[in-house]
Amino acid sequence: MTDLEKIENLIEKTDIITKYKKEFLMIKENIVNDKKNQTNVNNVEYADMKGLFNRICETLFEKHISYPFYFAGEYKKLKEELANLSMPYEIRSLKPLMIKIEKIKNKDLTAHEKIVINQIEKINQDLIPVMNILEWAKQSNQEYKINQKNHREIKEVEKNEMAQVREVLLTSALTQQDVTMFLKNDLLDKLSDMKIKNFDANEYIKKITSHKEVLKTFNFLKEKMIHIHQEIKQSEMKNIQSILNDYIEKSKMKNISDPSDFMHPIEVMKLSSLIVYEGRDANKIKQYSVVKNQDEMIESLSQEYATELVNRYISKTVSKVAYCLSKRDDLADFKIINLKASPYIEGTIEFEFKDNSTFQLTSGIVLSYSKYNKPFYKYPSIFQHVHLNVEGHLIKMPEPSEEKIDKIFIKKDLNQQQLKEIFPQIEQKKIKP
Repeated sequence: MTDLEKIENLIEKTDIITKYKKEFLMIKENIVNDKKNQTNVNNVEYADMKGLFNRICETLFEKHISYPFYFAGEYKKLKEELANLSMPYEIRSLKPLMIKIEKIKNKDLTAHEKIVINQIEKINQDLIPVMNILEWAKQSNQEYKINQKNHREIKEVEKNEMAQVREVLLTSALTQQDVTMFLKNDLLDKLSDMKIKNFDANEYIKKITSHKEVLKTFNFLKEKMIHIHQEIKQSEMKNIQSILNDYIEKSKMKNISDPSDFMHPIEVMKLSSLIVYEGRDANKIKQYSVVKNQDEMIESLSQEYATELVNRYISKTVSKVAYCLSKRDDLADFKIINLKASPYIEGTIEFEFKDNSTFQLTSGIVLSYSKYNKPFYKYPSIFQHVHLNVEGHLIKMPEPSEEKIDKIFIKKDLNQQQLKEIFPQIEQKKIKP
């Protein structure tokens, strides 16, 4: 019988702790899954285990030892050394208790005292499976913490490397490794959505990002984004300057320098790098002042904002088409239908392939805010005007989507029969000579 089965039996046969059964079964499922999948016990799981097992330990000793042998003056029937024992309320206190019990056992005991000792030893024996599980969980949790620390250190290195890549994105040529790193997270999200199984994600991403047509698209967008970057930067500079001017004017009128007292939370966020907390005045009111190098700060903040927006747009847009481009391997040309910053980025790109198949991708990036004023980005995108070459005819794909692009458009050898099975009603037009 396994330790988990022994603990379950203990709970089943002990009326006073059957209330913990539901909680134990949930913990048991987590333990079984961790062992099966060879994953470590995380902090929450470990805390839940310790909490439940400590309550079981405390309940057993309280019911079978404290109440019958110690409370209501019953301890007076015991020798001083035994009467002064503290019953454990957590598992880790069991070992020190049993060391004391071993010493007391060697002394001259009454029949009543022997019953107490036997009961304590019996509970300790019942809790050995619990101690075994907790010891395993403790070691597993320590490994989890080490792995988490290593993971954080790797992420920090990647973050620093990505920062360097982003700094040179708009002005310098990127290496293959740079492009892979730049697109990695969005491609991982993409492949996760596609639910592709049994493959090495990192190797797969390297293969996609090294494909000549993916690189060509990436560099094409990178070049087209230079003027967009400047437009967004200038727009953001005007926006921040306007917010700052509004703050200065209102703070003088209201004689209050704390922006959170009279400005919108999003405006306060924009101002956070431009004002300095000076402390509280005699009336304990917070006082702020505007930084001296405000022009330099506004330009720096706007540069950072524009770069982030452009980087995210390029990464999201390329990740939308990278899988299709690498699978078809026959891109003939692409062109910008429109591209603008208003003040967010929105653009339409048309992709044309060697067999005259085409599609357009309209995508954008929008900075939004949650109801708690936390900033996040949205990436609206649609595929449209999708035409497939099927046996010499261009077939317009009904209700095109990213999923259809990845599953159907990538097939260059579709015949009419196969297409009719996919789309019962289709529109045809002859290919232009």
